Amino acid sequence: MGIIDERGTFINQLQVMALLMMYLVEKRGQKGDVVRSLTSTSMVDKLGERFGVTVHELKVGFKYIGPKMAETNAMLGGEESGGFAFRGHIPERDGILSGITFADMIVKYGQPLSKIMEHLTELVDPTSTPATTCISTGRSMRPAGPNSTRGSTRSRRPRSPAPAWRGRGPMTVSSTTSRTAAGCWFGSPAPSR
Repeated sequence: MGIIDERGTFINQLQVMALLMMYLVEKRGQKGDVVRSLTSTSMVDKLGERFGVTVHELKVGFKYIGPKMAETNAMLGGEESGGFAFRGHIPERDGILSGITFADMIVKYGQPLSKIMEHLTELVDPTSTPATTCISTGRSMRPAGPNSTRGSTRSRRPRSPAPAWRGRGPMTVSSTTSRTAAGCWFGSPAPSR
């Protein structure tokens, strides 16, 4: 599940999982484990530490996540593709329930989604700003400048402002967006292919 906020900024699936976890704990008062796939976000781990929630990291696929949710009575399970499952429902991805839960989150917080995202950022890394938090991992990183080596210490030559993206052709990068060597995008709006 991907979401667009009120300013047109894409909220990716990794951020959505962290937002759902934050909402279930803060606004619904739920307690219990969270199950995530190996390739999902570390933001969930940081929230788990903050809220005292056990986070289980499993192989990719709901064939692993679902049984662990049932075993631990987990309140949330999710994977990087945007599939989420909730306690009290089937331990399988449900896009409709995810969308309804996300809409309820916005209502319960009573704020625009961009403000809720700022709150999430404060919880997972209070020393960073949204512009210095990696969209995909939630880690605090410095965005690359126009003449930086984008995280590499081997080469000091400037990089093109429109790097090839995983071999699928050029990616358009706006003046407010940067990419690190680790594949993290900073700024808004999200890059387009």
